[in-house]
Amino acid sequence: MIKKKLTILHTESSTGWAGQEMRIILEAREMKKRGHRIIIAAQPGSGIIPAADREGFEKKIFNMRKKDFIISVISLMKIIAEYRVDIVNTHSSWDSWIASIAGRISRFRPAILRTRHLSTPVNTGILSRIVYQYLPHLVITTGDFIRDRLVNFNRFPGEKIISVPTGVDQEVFYPRPLNHDLRK
Repeated sequence: MIKKKLTILHTESSTGWAGQEMRIILEAREMKKRGHRIIIAAQPGSGIIPAADREGFEKKIFNMRKKDFIISVISLMKIIAEYRVDIVNTHSSWDSWIASIAGRISRFRPAILRTRHLSTPVNTGILSRIVYQYLPHLVITTGDFIRDRLVNFNRFPGEKIISVPTGVDQEVFYPRPLNHDLRK
């Protein structure tokens, strides 16, 4: 069976560098190892850009400010068309709006994944319902607690939400042998 190599676009509107961005890079690295094409879309000055450079990922850098909403949607539609994107994986609230709408109205119709990294509660209003239930084809959470909260508290359909817990790379993080001299 021949497996298609996918073009995966990760979007990140956050300009910081913390656990969420590190997980994006880790996931993208693993997908690249499997032969998939990775593109990172981020804002100018984002902390994820140097990491994307180190990994050799293709990058598209543009403003994702609220005042530039329409321009941002059009920019992402052009990226989806130019690269024939198969999957758009959104990670923060604002890029989820931009990229999900761009993906939904694009003639190329990529699958839209919304990854929820944070364990803080999601608002129960209509806008949250749109960005978590109606725009994405699938929601991925980084832990079972987050998934359970979205299903039980927000009443989002469980069949559209999967948990892919963040693991520990034992090649990087490993316990040191006990130092018995420390007890003395």
